[in-house]
Amino acid sequence: MKIYSELNNMTYSIIRDKTKQFETEKETGREAEWEIIWLNDCEYKLILLKDNSGILTSGQFKTAPSFIYKIISTTSDYYIFETRIPPAMQLITDTIFLVK
Repeated sequence: MKIYSELNNMTYSIIRDKTKQFETEKETGREAEWEIIWLNDCEYKLILLKDNSGILTSGQFKTAPSFIYKIISTTSDYYIFETRIPPAMQLITDTIFLVK
């Protein structure tokens, strides 16, 4: 899968299995490993486990950052999700594309 984020103009490669999600930021090489917990068929929670950009060691978060994603529409090629980004909890909507 891949995502192009209009928030920061970055492209991410995403590899996912049943319990983990691995992301690589194409432009910088930053990597992150997340635990994925499916809450229902259309919602999942990501909890940051490891990263090479210093998020976990920065002190910015008292506990590992986590985000809840809600899938709001799907096609055979992509899905659209929404989530809230701290600290202001701004609602964002974006698209994840399946790479075939």
